[in-house]
Order: sequence, then structure tokens, then C-alpha cells
Amino acid sequence: MSYAVIPNRTDAEIDARLAAEEAARMYDSGWFAVSTDTIYSKTHGLGVDELLIIVFGSANSNGSDCHKVYQAHHDSSSDYAGGCFVDDVGTSTLEIKTPLQSVFGQNAYPNDDGWYWGNERKYATRKTSGYYRVIVRKVG
Repeated sequence: MSYAVIPNRTDAEIDARLAAEEAARMYDSGWFAVSTDTIYSKTHGLGVDELLIIVFGSANSNGSDCHKVYQAHHDSSSDYAGGCFVDDVGTSTLEIKTPLQSVFGQNAYPNDDGWYWGNERKYATRKTSGYYRVIVRKVG
């Protein structure tokens, strides 16, 4: 009977291999500038369209005040007020669409144009520009 010889691996080699396998399942756009009423095309190159997609937003290009950007929503005038849309998701590309009024979106509190993270008010007014970072992971 013969046995396959499995070489000893260091923790660093194992970590590097796991990181490489995980990287093949992920896409990170890095921070990019955005403004209202604009479409941004991103190439994720993951080869599938079953994806978990999260968009983060920041007023700063280094992401120092990072928060999740939620799906765009209607305001009382039926305009898409704030947040973003992820659209045209394919096996290698997707589009991020910003609405008319705010790239970060309004908060859940009525009659207030500010934006909240938890109970902390982050921005007193709607932001027409900022930065997004798109994280995409293969599902399954």
C-alpha cells in the first residue's frame, strides 16, 4: 500500500493559502468618489451572479466615518431620495446607481433630513457627494 506524502506546512503557508482561496471568492472596489444621479460600473470578475453585495459610504476618501449605505428609497415626492441601487448584476460586472438627492440616504426618523448611525446623528443635511466602497462575496 502506498501513501501520499503531505508536506508539513507552516502556519504562515496555511494562512496564505486560505487567504488566497478567500480572495478568489471576494471583490473589494476600494473607496471611489460618488455623486447623486450617477451610474458606476464595477467589474467584480467572480464568474457567478449569486452574490452578497454590501455598499459602504463615507464622507472621506479614507473611509474614516464608514457606514452601510442602504437601498435607495422614495421620499414624499416619489423621487428616489437617498441610498443607492445595485443593478444589472452579472457574472463579471454590476452597476451602482445613486439617486437624485443624497448618496447616503435619509434616516429612519420622519421629518429630518439628517442621517443617523445608531442613535448618533452623522450628517445634518443630505450629501450629494461622498465615497463608496463595494464588497462582493460569492454565495455558495
